[in-house]
Amino acid sequence: MIRNISYNGFFVDQPTIRGEQKSDGRCPNYAQGIQLSARRWLLVYDTVHAGGRDCWFSIFYRLLDGGPDGKVIAEERLFATPPFDTDTDGAVLALSYGEPIVFGVAKGATYGGQALPHANHFVLTWIQVPIRLLANGDSEHLPTDHPRIAEYARMINTHYLQFRLNDAEDALEITQPPQRLSDPTGRIKRFNGWTQPLPANPEASSWLDSVTVAQDLDSISFAGHNGFAVIQYDFEPARGLYQWRVTGDVGQPPDNTTISETNLAVLPSGDFVLAVRSFQPHGNTLWYRTSDPLGGFGEPTLAPDTAGQRYVWMCPDGELRIFNNRQDMTPYGDYRNPLYCFCVDPETFAYRERAVVLDTRMLELPIPNPFVDHMHLYAPVGDHQVASIRVITKANVWRSDDEPAIDAATWEAVGSHKVSIEYDEIRHRSFLFDVPERARDGV
Repeated sequence: MIRNISYNGFFVDQPTIRGEQKSDGRCPNYAQGIQLSARRWLLVYDTVHAGGRDCWFSIFYRLLDGGPDGKVIAEERLFATPPFDTDTDGAVLALSYGEPIVFGVAKGATYGGQALPHANHFVLTWIQVPIRLLANGDSEHLPTDHPRIAEYARMINTHYLQFRLNDAEDALEITQPPQRLSDPTGRIKRFNGWTQPLPANPEASSWLDSVTVAQDLDSISFAGHNGFAVIQYDFEPARGLYQWRVTGDVGQPPDNTTISETNLAVLPSGDFVLAVRSFQPHGNTLWYRTSDPLGGFGEPTLAPDTAGQRYVWMCPDGELRIFNNRQDMTPYGDYRNPLYCFCVDPETFAYRERAVVLDTRMLELPIPNPFVDHMHLYAPVGDHQVASIRVITKANVWRSDDEPAIDAATWEAVGSHKVSIEYDEIRHRSFLFDVPERARDGV
């Protein structure tokens, strides 16, 4: 049971690297991270532009000491936004990098008292999307009627690299350079992962990821797809690398509904739950449960949610929870504020015990049309858990003629924010491998 949820200010207010800060028109967007060793943690995040329309720019990593919100040991930019062409109207065409996802086993981790050969081996994935950089400093996704839309649509891909924590534990070492992530069966061509993969076995030498699958490769959309699947990565000791080895059955939502992010969670019973966001105005959630996520999911149970991102976690107190916005519940009429969480019954998928996770109006943050979403839960330290939450304004995502420009006070307030969740009891940990107690306690 959740004892308390407290707001703790910024998780990341801006990158430390010049040319990538708020004064340069960039702010943190989506963040995610994992534990790298007994003392070191990793945070990866992307940035968006003040004049953008949901366009990512760069991907960064931070190396942290003692916990997911600990002292910054190092920060590096992994990827910028490279231009590749000039459009007919003079706009610069560039590749946008975003939605970083990371997984792997901490250095020094053991299972059953034995050292793990895949400890200190990690994978980072991200999405690549072509965008337009306009002369006035704004950015936008390509219009659907662009004359070269089919050509550019095929640039939307998922890429990955692999890395380890160096011996001094003050930097990352790349063990496999960036390359396109491809289905070994050839059955799916374009796909997006959205949330952190889960260990597929107790020693975490295999990992399961849920992805959305695009059928129409001529579409420029990177979010609205109409299929989903679970894929499996296996560690190869001889090469010291993970490889995508298994592709599960591709599921289709009812009535070929357009969908967005998927969330995979494992229950204490060993069954898996998949939550799929309907990319429709009503924004319902499709819930699936199975003992074999690679063998398909059957028919869904429909939950009447509303539009916006949603993230599902098996929380450390043993409760399955969904974190989302609810336009039918907000007292302000906001589209994505507050961010709520609900306990979810794993049998009926009924919601209960609503709690407010972050409310910008209650905190009096100077953000008109707040978007409070893109949250990530980090492994618990002691009896509490840190969450990072994107807090931006609608103008960062949907710029229109009637949308006011972002003023100085709003720009100062947007970024990745932090909450701390305290539990009565820690019953369940997100990782299924043993980590030394001093790593769990963050000391």
